[in-house]
Amino acid sequence: MSEEEQLDPRETPAHPRHTYSLIGHRDAEQQLLNAYRSGKFHHGWLLGGPKGIGKATLAYRLARFILANPDPASPQVKEATDLYVDEHNPVAMRIASRGHSDLSVLTRQLHPKTKKLRAQISVDDARSTTGLFQRTAGEGGWRVCIVDAADDLNSASANSILKILEEPPKNSLFILVSHSPGRLLPTLRSRCLRLDLQSLSDDDVIHVLGQGLLEKPLEDNELSSLLSLADGSPGRAMQLLNSKGARQFIIFEKMVSQNSPFDLSATISIAETFQAKGTESEFNIFANLLADWLAQTARSFTLAGSPAISRCLASYHGDFTHSINRTNALNLDRRQTIMQALESIEEIIIPVRR
Repeated sequence: MSEEEQLDPRETPAHPRHTYSLIGHRDAEQQLLNAYRSGKFHHGWLLGGPKGIGKATLAYRLARFILANPDPASPQVKEATDLYVDEHNPVAMRIASRGHSDLSVLTRQLHPKTKKLRAQISVDDARSTTGLFQRTAGEGGWRVCIVDAADDLNSASANSILKILEEPPKNSLFILVSHSPGRLLPTLRSRCLRLDLQSLSDDDVIHVLGQGLLEKPLEDNELSSLLSLADGSPGRAMQLLNSKGARQFIIFEKMVSQNSPFDLSATISIAETFQAKGTESEFNIFANLLADWLAQTARSFTLAGSPAISRCLASYHGDFTHSINRTNALNLDRRQTIMQALESIEEIIIPVRR
């Protein structure tokens, strides 16, 4: 593995190019398979939907299938029930090792000096990728480009691939992954067939997490909180699990659900998580989750016929947001800010529930 691959934070065993199962999205997969079998496969596909639900996994799955089965009229394609290609297939193995000459993946790259991911996909990377379509396919079949994610294209890099999309060579395919398709250049969208993927069910999210992604099983209350926060996205669930801010929020949810005064030691423990230097991002994750919780809980009290409590929570939501902004702007004590927030929530919520 190269130094760049080692440093890339996205390079994990769960990366979509190493993932051979697809959970959910059965209808979308069948639509792609049927379109390919028709012999009139469109050269550009835009896979849209929330982040972390499996769009890139489907993109790699499609690329593997087409590169392994370049003839849509072959018996293998006609008899296929899905886009699965065995991981030991030579094509799959070359894709997994980034060694397939006819597949290019356009994504944000590491800055050579800072070794951090660039904010956008550069035009130089886009031009290098489109070079694939200016030469003959190395293995005599299709040339495929996965753009993950198209949301990271700037105007220059988007226009670079647009030139190929407007006049695609024979047997060429662009698969664009997008978390917000509506924000892409209209000209880019118009050259692709759009296929929107939906968030997964809780059962499917649990299935994905159960595929060796969890270091240890979650308790029922932790799993329930995680599923609520993940909103049908296994990718978001994993991000939350790896976030101290999210983990502390799950502890807060467990604490507030007990309908009793908050345990002082637990409150202090949550607040002290964000005291150390370098915890700013985790502090903001926790703060954002708590702000969302305040808004949702205020609505739930309204629906439950308790408008007075709802107004208190809604009012405190504004105060809390202001305190977070002030803490960040003036570099105030994050521990004290969270302590005050939890004490205020306890004063509003607990008397009502006792």
